[in-house]
This record gives sequence, structure tokens and C-alpha cells, in this order.
Amino acid sequence: MGVEITQATSLDKKELEDFLAVVNGDEHKILAHDYVNAMFSQEYRRPTFLVAKQEGTLVGAAAYSEELFTTGVWGISWVSVREDQRNKGIGQALIEKCCEAIADQASKKVTVLLATYPDKTGLYDRTGFEPLGLDHEGGSFMKKTVQPAP
Repeated sequence: MGVEITQATSLDKKELEDFLAVVNGDEHKILAHDYVNAMFSQEYRRPTFLVAKQEGTLVGAAAYSEELFTTGVWGISWVSVREDQRNKGIGQALIEKCCEAIADQASKKVTVLLATYPDKTGLYDRTGFEPLGLDHEGGSFMKKTVQPAP
């Protein structure tokens, strides 16, 4: 695969924002900007982005965060892989790294949630997520239980 996955740094901010807008649609540019900047803020339970780079080029990203509405629940969002790099295991590796990072930070067993389209669950099925139900827009929620790192 030749892809290195690391935690995003402030040097990645602009490239990450642009990448998320390209992969997810330009209509998400403002939201991507706000979400990426939240990582580098002092916000409570701010997101952490992981970036996948191949020869220094950003080819994938995903974010994880502890959810604000409860304890023991984390979320994964912004799972994005450049179109020409899909079906190469990058998305799966990002999801697995997010779950590992959550396990490293969790002090007890936690639930990890994510949202996807009902017909786009294969990646999440392969990483151990199970269907949870539909959201109000017809999207699909999925969950996985993660144990804390020993």
C-alpha cells in the first residue's frame, strides 16, 4: 500500500481542509474548515484527524472524537479517500487506526458510532461495525464496541 497514517498537524490544516472539500463536495468546505480548526482549538472533546499520505501526498483522512452528549461514546467522521485511491485498503486502515487511538484513550469499554449511506457499509462491515438503524435523512448509523488498550 505504501501509505503512512499519522495524526494531522497544524502544517496539514489547509491541505486537509481542501482535501475534504474535494472528496466530500465543495458544499462542505466551510464545515471542513470549522471541523479541522476545532482540532487545533481548546474546545472540549475536540476532533482528532488522522491523515493517510503516500509519498507526501494526502490520499485519505478520518476524524475521531469523544461525543459531547454522553460518556463512553465516541464517533468517527470525515472518512475520506481520494477517488483514484479507493479499494486499496486506505479507508479500512484509517478506520482501524481511529479505533486503536480511541482504545488508547478510553479508560473503559466504549461504543464507537459512525454514519454512512445504507448501500455504502462494506468498509465498516469489514472493520467490525454493525448496523444500528437509520437516521432522519435515510442514512445508516453503525456501531462497534472498543476495549481500552491494556
